[in-house]
Amino acid sequence: MADLSGFRDLDYMEQVILLKEITDSKDSGALEGLLALQDEPTGDTAVDYMVTTALNAVISASEDKTVEGLGSDNPKLRNLCIKACMEHGFAKAAKPLAELAEAEKDPDALFDILSALSKLKDPSTVEVFRKRLRDPEPFIASLSLETIASLKDEASLDVLKDILLESESGDSYLQCDVTTWEAVAALGAIGSDGALAFLTSKLHHKNPTARRAITDTLVKAGAQSVPFLAEFFTASTDVDEQILCANVLGFIGDKKGADVLVERLDAGLIQDANLKYAVYEAMGRIGAMKAIVCLMDALQDTDEMILMAVVRAMDKNVNPGMAAKVVETIKSGGSQSARIGRAVVGGQALNLFKAVYGDETVGSFLVRVLSKSKDAEVVASFRATLEEIDTDRAKADLKTVAALEAPAGLQILAADDSKSMLALYRGVITDMGHTPLPATNGAEAFEFVEQGEEVAMVITDMNMPVMDGIELVSKIRQTEGMEQTPILMITTESESSQRGLAEQSGVSAFLNKPFAREKLVEMIETLLSK
Repeated sequence: MADLSGFRDLDYMEQVILLKEITDSKDSGALEGLLALQDEPTGDTAVDYMVTTALNAVISASEDKTVEGLGSDNPKLRNLCIKACMEHGFAKAAKPLAELAEAEKDPDALFDILSALSKLKDPSTVEVFRKRLRDPEPFIASLSLETIASLKDEASLDVLKDILLESESGDSYLQCDVTTWEAVAALGAIGSDGALAFLTSKLHHKNPTARRAITDTLVKAGAQSVPFLAEFFTASTDVDEQILCANVLGFIGDKKGADVLVERLDAGLIQDANLKYAVYEAMGRIGAMKAIVCLMDALQDTDEMILMAVVRAMDKNVNPGMAAKVVETIKSGGSQSARIGRAVVGGQALNLFKAVYGDETVGSFLVRVLSKSKDAEVVASFRATLEEIDTDRAKADLKTVAALEAPAGLQILAADDSKSMLALYRGVITDMGHTPLPATNGAEAFEFVEQGEEVAMVITDMNMPVMDGIELVSKIRQTEGMEQTPILMITTESESSQRGLAEQSGVSAFLNKPFAREKLVEMIETLLSK
């Protein structure tokens, strides 16, 4: 048994050797002496650190001794035992830790106990956490929600639902606190029919951050959430809800999701332009045969925004039949041919381009459209494709399509998770003689700002993954030198509360989808002139 009674009289090396021996042997007889040294440190940082190391080694050496220490009257020993239980996951500690939690009143001490208890993931302790889901201390409520999620406690469903419902009441929706976020995650982790059906019903939550969390959770649930999304999509009469639902079905990519979208289209029940756009994008992501047939039929749509979504969706799922349909439609001539040509070029539908280029009439037509582009990136991508095709006609077309330098105008930041919308913005911005800075979410967009890019204007969608438009606008407004930068928010939102949130964050103007290309040009010119 190690003797620490004369420890302070030893020289440095003797102290180090003794503490090393205790650490290696985990001698329980040294416990009292180590506790005394921790109460009154030697003042030597290295030695005091070794005392702590030795103490932890002794305490954690025996699960039974550590659990016994949880009932000690010595608060330091008790706290060390709590930490040892958390670090080593001592299963026998579940009951005594639960008892300590029930008796503890100090929030900080309670958090330490609950943290240790949560690591054990013992179903018998679930009631301890269930009681604290609405704790006034956010960090305790958050930990309890995380633990409920890991234990998949269905008995907590009603409380979780209430938390989400209350997050929309009054002015609560103005912020998405950690409790709301954790409640969404817990509902997803439980993953029961009731949990997923409820999450689907709250897909259009008033707060965009909460909405993003719900979307991500349903996507993560995958095929399991498709029946609830399909039912919600069919039953809802709210276009914004249907758009979000179509987006999630597309991200999941399950063919059953495509079935419900096709069914609604075939029944003539999807007339809103924004909803059509979302449905065609979703079909492109899913790629089911029924969806591909719908995309080919949609080549007759005259809305250029929708046509861009259709062409890009087709580009992901090119097959001979699809290529033949595109060739046929372009050869029919007229204004629709021009629209499709602009969509193929502006949307950088390179796979589709390669598939139809073999038809000399269509290939030459698309090259003529390409030669009018002012977007250096678009031109470069098609030039690379022509080099890849490497026929005599492709080599001749390369000479027709001259490489472009980036425009010398202003830099305009454009953020949208829809590649089709980004392609539309690129085309408008470059045609106006400016340079686009494209980003597929708010986080990517803000990277341009952090990197010090000179941004004359920002165009952003409201609903995006990773970072939504409202959060992006808030961060931009907090960036020195960008307090007055014009920001245009593109949205399909109909609720006044969404506009209110966006206005509070610092949006300069709004443009609702669907919009004509000319309207976007007008908005950009107006905002840049202020």
